[in-house]
Amino acid sequence: MAHTSFWNATLGNYPSYGWKSIYAAQKLLEDGTGWRVGSGSQISILQARWLPRWAGGIQATTANNGIEKVSDLIDQSAKTWKVELIKCFFTPMEAHAICCIPLSIYTIEDKMVWCADNSGMYMVRSGYRCLVQSNINDTINTDHTIFYKQIWELDLPPKIRIAIWRFTHEYIPTAANLYNRIINSSPICPSYGEAPENFMHTLLMCGPAKNWYDFGEIAATTAWALRQARNKLIMEGKRQSIQDICSIIFSIIRETRELRNKIPAQVKTMTPIWKPPQEPFVKVNFDAAFKATLHHSYSGFVIRNSRGSVMGSGTVLNKFVSDPFTAEAIACFQALNLSREMGFSHVQMEGDSQTTIVKINQVLPNYSDMGTYIDEIKIKASLFQHISFHHVDRRANMVAHMIAKERISLREDKFWVEELPAAAEAFLARDLSGLIP
Repeated sequence: MAHTSFWNATLGNYPSYGWKSIYAAQKLLEDGTGWRVGSGSQISILQARWLPRWAGGIQATTANNGIEKVSDLIDQSAKTWKVELIKCFFTPMEAHAICCIPLSIYTIEDKMVWCADNSGMYMVRSGYRCLVQSNINDTINTDHTIFYKQIWELDLPPKIRIAIWRFTHEYIPTAANLYNRIINSSPICPSYGEAPENFMHTLLMCGPAKNWYDFGEIAATTAWALRQARNKLIMEGKRQSIQDICSIIFSIIRETRELRNKIPAQVKTMTPIWKPPQEPFVKVNFDAAFKATLHHSYSGFVIRNSRGSVMGSGTVLNKFVSDPFTAEAIACFQALNLSREMGFSHVQMEGDSQTTIVKINQVLPNYSDMGTYIDEIKIKASLFQHISFHHVDRRANMVAHMIAKERISLREDKFWVEELPAAAEAFLARDLSGLIP
């Protein structure tokens, strides 16, 4: 009897009910899974899904036709990407995405993960979300002919109809399109630097557009009003005009805002202050600044004792960082390195990224790209006699924040013993003033 993998299996002639149920999920799992890069020896460059989701897949070209495994792109001794080699074989967008994939300093195997969830593990809710999105895409692909016909029939100036047609075909000079054509140096949105700039980004996520869609009260009230109009038509036989529905929507929103303005504002809470550790612990605060246009991050960290005195600090530039959360994890790992090198064994770690702290404290493994650094943090943390990780408000983490920002203007990485850069001294003084009884 021939054996095959689940991914290559077919339904067969007389499948059991159990196999039919399992087989029905094959397409969903295939669409949602991908590889987390370890050694790269198991991952096919052209056939496997291993790039970040925002980058899509690798396009086969004559340049990259001779390489087979992702391991061929990795310097196994240094645990780094062969950047110059990658630039020769792939498009600028692909090369940039590859170099943003984190590589562990430890020897780990490649792992197939669920890419549709930030944890890298399959969740029913994320599987359902993928199915819904797939159905939406199928509907869009089926109805696109009707959609384009409706565009040309709109009673609008030709320039608007042409613009809509160009938008939906991605025939617009977005940063991502220009980057793919080697015209731009970066695919990141030049206006707000939050993500690669494509049509959907400009429509939904960029600056003013994002602010508009953040008006949840309008969307929620509109949904309610449309439902009420539907009920009136079915239950009472009364049809409401668009003008009537809009009038109801804005009347409700106006009344709600007027009532909100009459409610007294809550008393502001006290500003969070930095608190010193108890002997024999030292407290290590870390933070990261992230520049999306370059995919650079700037780590800042400071070590203080029970009296609030600075024991050490440092700031480091990191290239090819995919997102702000990964930047925070890198900063945490680098802060741990400095603490270890300075000989501290009792450490309290503090950062203002709740996502990072939660993932570090989780017992369950994290299989996302960020999980590579989370695993390294946990391994490094095991070398300390006592260590804990805590989330704090940004205002109690300003010394580390200012040290991170300082790296932007420096020419090289810097480390200090019993001192810190001048830009952070004012916030250090503020923290110390809070210790005075």
